[in-house]
Amino acid sequence: MDIYQESISFLGDSVDFDENDLFQCELVSETNEHDDALFLTIFKNETTINLHISVTSPVELPTPLPDALAVAIGEHALEPFRGGFGVGLMPDSRRLSIYKVISLSNKPQGYVQNTFQQLLEKVEQWHLFIEQMDNAETVSEKPPVGIFI
Repeated sequence: MDIYQESISFLGDSVDFDENDLFQCELVSETNEHDDALFLTIFKNETTINLHISVTSPVELPTPLPDALAVAIGEHALEPFRGGFGVGLMPDSRRLSIYKVISLSNKPQGYVQNTFQQLLEKVEQWHLFIEQMDNAETVSEKPPVGIFI
Protein backbone atom coordinates (compact mmCIF):
# COMPACT_ATOMS: atom_id res chain seq x y z
CA MET A 1 0.00 0.00 0.00
CA ASP A 2 1.48 3.36 -1.01
CA ILE A 3 1.42 6.57 1.08
CA TYR A 4 -1.67 7.88 -0.73
CA GLN A 5 -3.81 4.79 -0.25
CA GLU A 6 -2.58 4.38 3.30
CA SER A 7 -3.55 7.98 4.12
CA ILE A 8 -7.17 7.39 3.03
CA SER A 9 -7.49 3.79 4.19
CA PHE A 10 -9.89 4.98 6.93
CA LEU A 11 -12.50 5.26 4.14
CA GLY A 12 -12.57 1.49 3.65
CA ASP A 13 -10.90 -1.46 1.99
CA SER A 14 -12.12 -0.75 -1.54
CA VAL A 15 -10.42 2.65 -1.79
CA ASP A 16 -8.44 2.84 -5.02
CA PHE A 17 -7.31 5.71 -7.18
CA ASP A 18 -8.23 5.46 -10.86
CA GLU A 19 -5.97 5.95 -13.89
CA ASN A 20 -6.39 9.75 -13.48
CA ASP A 21 -5.20 9.57 -9.85
CA LEU A 22 -8.73 10.27 -8.58
CA PHE A 23 -10.83 8.62 -5.94
CA GLN A 24 -14.52 9.62 -5.90
CA CYS A 25 -17.48 8.42 -3.91
CA GLU A 26 -20.77 9.49 -2.37
CA LEU A 27 -20.92 9.86 1.39
CA VAL A 28 -24.33 8.77 2.63
CA SER A 29 -25.03 8.81 6.35
CA GLU A 30 -27.30 6.22 7.92
CA THR A 31 -29.93 8.87 8.65
CA ASN A 32 -29.84 10.60 5.25
CA GLU A 33 -31.22 9.56 1.92
CA HIS A 34 -29.17 9.14 -1.25
CA ASP A 35 -30.37 12.57 -2.45
CA ASP A 36 -28.66 14.17 0.56
CA ALA A 37 -25.30 12.52 -0.10
CA LEU A 38 -22.09 14.51 -0.06
CA PHE A 39 -19.70 13.89 -2.93
CA LEU A 40 -16.05 13.24 -2.03
CA THR A 41 -13.24 13.72 -4.53
CA ILE A 42 -9.58 13.06 -3.74
CA PHE A 43 -6.77 13.70 -6.22
CA LYS A 44 -3.30 12.37 -5.50
CA ASN A 45 -0.52 14.59 -6.79
CA GLU A 46 2.58 12.42 -6.89
CA THR A 47 4.74 15.32 -8.07
CA THR A 48 4.13 17.40 -4.94
CA ILE A 49 3.22 14.51 -2.58
CA ASN A 50 -0.12 16.19 -1.88
CA LEU A 51 -3.73 15.09 -1.65
CA HIS A 52 -6.35 17.49 -2.97
CA ILE A 53 -9.61 16.74 -1.15
CA SER A 54 -13.02 18.25 -1.81
CA VAL A 55 -16.44 17.58 -0.37
CA THR A 56 -19.35 18.81 -2.47
CA SER A 57 -22.69 19.58 -0.91
CA PRO A 58 -25.99 18.25 -2.27
CA VAL A 59 -27.59 21.56 -1.29
CA GLU A 60 -28.08 24.01 -4.15
CA LEU A 61 -27.39 27.64 -3.39
CA PRO A 62 -30.35 30.01 -3.39
CA THR A 63 -31.31 31.99 -6.48
CA PRO A 64 -30.62 34.83 -6.54
CA LEU A 65 -27.44 34.42 -4.53
CA PRO A 66 -27.55 36.76 -1.51
CA ASP A 67 -24.74 39.31 -1.53
CA ALA A 68 -23.47 38.25 1.91
CA LEU A 69 -23.16 34.64 0.73
CA ALA A 70 -21.41 35.60 -2.51
CA VAL A 71 -18.93 37.74 -0.59
CA ALA A 72 -18.31 34.98 1.99
CA ILE A 73 -17.61 32.45 -0.77
CA GLY A 74 -15.33 34.86 -2.61
CA GLU A 75 -13.41 35.77 0.53
CA HIS A 76 -12.67 32.15 1.30
CA ALA A 77 -12.05 30.69 -2.14
CA LEU A 78 -8.31 31.22 -1.84
CA GLU A 79 -7.86 30.05 1.77
CA PRO A 80 -5.81 27.01 0.67
CA PHE A 81 -3.04 29.44 -0.32
CA ARG A 82 -2.80 30.24 3.39
CA GLY A 83 -3.19 26.64 4.52
CA GLY A 84 -6.93 26.88 5.16
CA PHE A 85 -10.08 25.39 3.72
CA GLY A 86 -11.27 26.77 0.38
CA VAL A 87 -14.83 27.23 -0.79
CA GLY A 88 -16.06 27.24 -4.35
CA LEU A 89 -18.87 26.17 -6.63
CA MET A 90 -18.95 22.91 -8.50
CA PRO A 91 -18.79 23.64 -12.25
CA ASP A 92 -22.18 23.61 -14.00
CA SER A 93 -24.06 23.56 -10.71
CA ARG A 94 -24.97 25.70 -7.76
CA ARG A 95 -23.48 23.24 -5.30
CA LEU A 96 -20.89 24.34 -2.77
CA SER A 97 -17.54 22.54 -2.51
CA ILE A 98 -15.20 22.78 0.45
CA TYR A 99 -11.63 21.79 -0.35
CA LYS A 100 -8.15 21.48 1.09
CA VAL A 101 -4.70 20.61 -0.20
CA ILE A 102 -2.80 18.34 2.18
CA SER A 103 0.93 17.76 2.02
CA LEU A 104 1.68 14.20 3.08
CA SER A 105 5.32 14.93 3.92
CA ASN A 106 6.04 14.50 7.63
CA LYS A 107 2.38 14.27 8.66
CA PRO A 108 1.42 12.15 11.67
CA GLN A 109 -0.79 9.08 11.39
CA GLY A 110 -4.44 10.16 11.20
CA TYR A 111 -3.74 13.67 9.86
CA VAL A 112 -5.72 13.09 6.65
CA GLN A 113 -8.62 11.54 8.55
CA ASN A 114 -8.69 14.51 10.94
CA THR A 115 -8.68 16.94 8.01
CA PHE A 116 -11.47 14.95 6.34
CA GLN A 117 -13.56 15.26 9.53
CA GLN A 118 -12.90 19.01 9.54
CA LEU A 119 -14.09 19.21 5.91
CA LEU A 120 -17.34 17.52 6.89
CA GLU A 121 -17.76 19.98 9.78
CA LYS A 122 -17.12 22.94 7.45
CA VAL A 123 -19.78 21.68 5.03
CA GLU A 124 -22.27 21.45 7.89
CA GLN A 125 -21.39 24.98 9.06
CA TRP A 126 -21.91 26.33 5.54
CA HIS A 127 -25.24 24.48 5.33
CA LEU A 128 -26.35 26.18 8.55
CA PHE A 129 -25.20 29.57 7.26
CA ILE A 130 -27.11 29.09 3.98
CA GLU A 131 -30.19 27.90 5.86
CA GLN A 132 -29.96 30.95 8.11
CA MET A 133 -29.88 33.17 5.01
CA ASP A 134 -32.93 31.42 3.57
CA ASN A 135 -34.89 31.84 6.80
CA ALA A 136 -33.93 35.38 7.79
CA GLU A 137 -35.01 38.64 6.28
CA THR A 138 -31.92 40.39 7.61
CA VAL A 139 -28.68 38.49 7.46
CA SER A 140 -25.45 39.35 9.17
CA GLU A 141 -22.70 40.46 6.82
CA LYS A 142 -20.42 37.59 7.79
CA PRO A 143 -21.00 33.90 8.49
CA PRO A 144 -20.13 32.53 11.93
CA VAL A 145 -16.40 32.79 12.61
CA GLY A 146 -16.05 29.02 13.17
CA ILE A 147 -16.55 28.31 9.48
CA PHE A 148 -13.18 29.75 8.60
CA ILE A 149 -10.90 28.50 11.33
